[in-house]
Amino acid sequence: MSSLTAKLSAANENTWIRLGSLAETMNDTERAVMCFENALKHNPANVRALTSVASICRLREMYPKAVEYFQRILNIEISNGEIWGALGHCFLMMDDLQKAYTAYQQALYHLPSPKDPNLWYGIGILYDRYGSFEHAEEAFTAVLKMDGKFEKAHEIYFRLGIIYKQQLKYDQALDCFKYILQKPPRPLTQADIWFQIGHVFELQKEFGAAQDAYERVLKENPTHGKALQQLGWLNHSHPTSPNQEIAAKFLLKSIEADSTDGQ
Repeated sequence: MSSLTAKLSAANENTWIRLGSLAETMNDTERAVMCFENALKHNPANVRALTSVASICRLREMYPKAVEYFQRILNIEISNGEIWGALGHCFLMMDDLQKAYTAYQQALYHLPSPKDPNLWYGIGILYDRYGSFEHAEEAFTAVLKMDGKFEKAHEIYFRLGIIYKQQLKYDQALDCFKYILQKPPRPLTQADIWFQIGHVFELQKEFGAAQDAYERVLKENPTHGKALQQLGWLNHSHPTSPNQEIAAKFLLKSIEADSTDGQ
């Protein structure tokens, strides 16, 4: 390539980068991708363009495409910890847990100070899906210590509540569920949180408190199949005052509400 041609190509590359950046600031992601793709035609190794396209694809939940671009960046900058972390998130969303684990390990190795709450949130989700609850608890707790106002803090409290319930740490589970009761993480509702509270009380054999919690669920959602089912079983198997008639009533309603809950 002649010197003049190289200069023209570089000028075109820079122009497309500027246009792509402008489109990004205007939230015109389609135009931004087009501009960055044109920049990559002039220089396939332009990390700025690759990063922007990958990030837009990730934002659009086009995870396989985002992976392609993140991997192209790592072919240029293999020690880029932030890109490894982003790649791990994409693999996690694609449910490729082994590749997500490897990418997160690389992120932790390459980041100079891996105290990024988003990174540890992803690692927590990964361990949670693996069923490695102790590691998930450590990761989620680390997120809350790093950033007490983390945007997904209430989701973390819900996940911790479920983990504590599975670990038989019932008081800690109740603390988590009660903390988020007034503002449940979407798409959960107060009824969903009351159901979890009721289930913890039931596991603690606090049957009166469990019944109260399940009834609160039904106040918000009268056709909540699982709450109806649990109330049915509570009345059926109550240790001191079982009531088979009421139990049958709730169980029949649960079948009507959701046939999968009436097995």
